[in-house]
Amino acid sequence: MKKIIFLVFVVLLLVGCTNKPTDIKLLNEVMNSIDIPVETKENLELPKTYTIENTEIEAIWTSSDENIISTDGVVFRSNVDSYVTIDLVLKLNAETLTNS
Repeated sequence: MKKIIFLVFVVLLLVGCTNKPTDIKLLNEVMNSIDIPVETKENLELPKTYTIENTEIEAIWTSSDENIISTDGVVFRSNVDSYVTIDLVLKLNAETLTNS
């Protein structure tokens, strides 16, 4: 009986020692890799998903003024400089990470 209990303990210990990254770690890696310019006159690439370590992460973009920059990254130019905030929410399973 002692051998069986020891074997179960060893198996549980080995399963707990995997190096699988946590969801929040993956979200942080993706967020840190994204570079949005401070100003632009050209359309932005705002992907709907990112893939890291064979894991797909959902990206939800919002714009403080979609008449200037849409959530798809389309820039509508005018003769006047405008200020727009682009926000990003990354989602993976139950975890979310927001950046402005």
